[in-house]
Amino acid sequence: MNKIMLIGQTAVAPTGKEGYAKFRLAVDEHYKDRQGTKKTRTEFFQCAGFGSIGDNIQNIIKLGDTVYLEGRLQSSSYVDSKHQKRRSWTVVVNVFKIVKNNDRERAKEENTQRSDNHADPFYAHTRE
Repeated sequence: MNKIMLIGQTAVAPTGKEGYAKFRLAVDEHYKDRQGTKKTRTEFFQCAGFGSIGDNIQNIIKLGDTVYLEGRLQSSSYVDSKHQKRRSWTVVVNVFKIVKNNDRERAKEENTQRSDNHADPFYAHTRE
């Protein structure tokens, strides 16, 4: 099974074209080191959505929003400028939910413009 679930903040605003969007998600991991000191490590994930989910990502997700997403990992290979073979990973998004909007006023404005089903900030945007 290839499934990933993440909650994080958008570190790079979504960009793309019709039917496609990409963005970067910053996910914090909190832990204690051997001395008991609280630490935080941040991982950055490249994410992409296709079809209607890509359109929804572009229209709804903004920089700094806290987002829950589900998807799958997809790898790709390329050769860098030093002629070294590299591998990268992308999370292909199937479902996302806005957990917290960066700007509360923007959220209020968007909620009044959406249909009743989309007014709930926890409404799941799924790929059809």
